[in-house]
Amino acid sequence: MYFQNTNPPAGRGSVTAILKLPLPKTSSLAVTALLGATLLTTTPEAAFGQTRPDPGPESPVSESEGRDWSKLSAIRVTKEQTDGVAAALRQAARFCDLIPERVYLIDCYASELRRIAQDLPPAGDYAKARAALNAAGKEMEALVKANLDPTKPPLRVRSGGARPKSSARRLRAVTPAAAPRVAREAVEIIDRTQTVLLRATGNSDRRRAHYQQIAQSMETGTVMLRSL
Repeated sequence: MYFQNTNPPAGRGSVTAILKLPLPKTSSLAVTALLGATLLTTTPEAAFGQTRPDPGPESPVSESEGRDWSKLSAIRVTKEQTDGVAAALRQAARFCDLIPERVYLIDCYASELRRIAQDLPPAGDYAKARAALNAAGKEMEALVKANLDPTKPPLRVRSGGARPKSSARRLRAVTPAAAPRVAREAVEIIDRTQTVLLRATGNSDRRRAHYQQIAQSMETGTVMLRSL
C-alpha cells in the first residue's frame, strides 16, 4: 500500500512524499522528496544507497562550493580555505532543509557542523574555528538526545544530482511537540558560537575577516531552524 501526500508545508513549495506500508522485517523504509529539481532520499542504514537518479539539473554553485576544500590543510588562514568553510556551512543548511520530515532537521545540522569541523586543520589559524563548530554540533546532538522520538527510526539522508551528498551518520528525530523549542535552543547555540568565533581572533587582523566570514555563514542555519 502506498500513501502519497502532495500538500506542501506552508512556504516550502512543491513537495511529494511517498511512503510504502506495511514494512516487513526485510524491507526498507524509503521516503523520497522532490523539491524543484533536487532529489532527496531518506533510508534506514541497511537500505542506504537505494536511491533514484535525479531527473533534472542541479542549481549552479560558486567555484568555492564546487571545490573539495576538505582536502586542504592550511595552517594559516587562506581565502581558498575560508571560502570553502563558508560554502560548506551554507550547503549544510540547504541539504538539511530538504528533509521532508522536519523532526530530523536539527540532528542533521548538528551532524553537518561536526563533519565540517573535522575537515578543518586541528592546528594553526583554524583550530579555534574547528573547536567552536565541533562544540556547537555536540551541544545540538545533546539537545536531540534529550528530546528523542522513540517512534521514529534513525535515517540516513542522501541527495541526488551531479554532486550527491549523504549524511555523515544516521539521523535521529525529536518529538513533534518538542521540535519548536529545540529549534529555538539550537538557534541560541548558533548565536553563542558566532560570538565565540568573533572573539577567537583576539588582536589578529589577519584572522579577523576570515572568522567573521565563517560566523556570518552560520546565519543560513539560523534561518533554516527558525522555519520549524
